[in-house]
Amino acid sequence: MKTRSVFLYRFVVILTNMVRCCGTHLPSLSPLQILLLHNQYPVHTTQSRLFFSVGTRAINLSSTAVNSLRAVGQHINSPHTLKGITERFDKLSEQNSEARGLSKALSKELAEALAGEIRARFQVAEEKGTKRIMVGMHSAAQGMDVLNAVSALTRDLFEVKSDGSVERALVFCSGDVGKVGVVSIVGNNDDLVKDCVKSVTEILPHVKGGGKGLRWQGKVLTWSTEDVQKIRQYFLHLYPKNLFISSS
Repeated sequence: MKTRSVFLYRFVVILTNMVRCCGTHLPSLSPLQILLLHNQYPVHTTQSRLFFSVGTRAINLSSTAVNSLRAVGQHINSPHTLKGITERFDKLSEQNSEARGLSKALSKELAEALAGEIRARFQVAEEKGTKRIMVGMHSAAQGMDVLNAVSALTRDLFEVKSDGSVERALVFCSGDVGKVGVVSIVGNNDDLVKDCVKSVTEILPHVKGGGKGLRWQGKVLTWSTEDVQKIRQYFLHLYPKNLFISSS
């Protein structure tokens, strides 16, 4: 029976930051007892470049890999093996998707509840004969999801009409203390919106935003306890005074 011999006839070994050609330049044969093959890529049709480590360098790389697996495993509470870590990450990814879906559903429910409360407040004021109504609301909910949903659900309240109907404006603030926030102002009367923007920017001079006409939006880099107290106090002084909504 014929046998075929495979010879690794040329390679590069790096020892103590020096490049030496050919495997015969190892200090001894003992380092070859530990050999790690990393990766290879073709150089020519019949040649490939092979990356490997031997001896102390191979031991150090192995130790680093084992320690990394152990650290990651401890961090995500999984077995300290590649298989265990992979399975744990798959589980965490699945749980994250479920949490995102739940968060989206809760944000929708919150937006629907807030939109319903806003409508109720405007209706109460209109039943009292009020022609110029400003409603203020602060929600501790983070992000734009709730704000965008509330805006969509109450859009019809701020349609411009030429029949001398009620003037409405909504000042919506989102974000909790120590967090990023948003201030949104929308209305159906340009002068009323401008009055609200002027009041808000005087109360919160660090808010940067812009807009024109019937919409304005600004960003709060960080809500402070004092900022929240000031904006709520402003809401309490809006006419009529009982129109104050807080979901935080």
